[in-house]
Amino acid sequence: MKKGIKVSRDLLWLMTNRNNSFMVKAPGIKKVFSKDPLNPKGIQSLKFSGLLHRHAMTVEPHSSGKGVNLIYRKSSEQRKPIKQFARIALVRDNRRTFGKIRRFSNKHFYRTDLKNVSYLFSRLFYTNL
Repeated sequence: MKKGIKVSRDLLWLMTNRNNSFMVKAPGIKKVFSKDPLNPKGIQSLKFSGLLHRHAMTVEPHSSGKGVNLIYRKSSEQRKPIKQFARIALVRDNRRTFGKIRRFSNKHFYRTDLKNVSYLFSRLFYTNL
């Protein structure tokens, strides 16, 4: 069974950079933003694009208002859109949440910049409680 055609991320970025449904342009601002759910910073760039990278993760507030959800893309389910994303509810105190994010990203070989951004966002959610 054929797995598919492998295309570089740079080529995919050139094709989707100017034409995707997640782009947000604000009047009077030259920078383009993104509503991509796996883009932790919300900036339209190759580095933070959740569409192109196999390993993508972000943090959002938990529905109960206490804690955060760690959302990540499973690398084993890349070709199955329904099973592709998973959530981990982190509702304990901030110290254990930060440790869990750090251990998860190290164990699954996520990029360091994603780990740091997720860490900072989870800290932001916990300080607003």
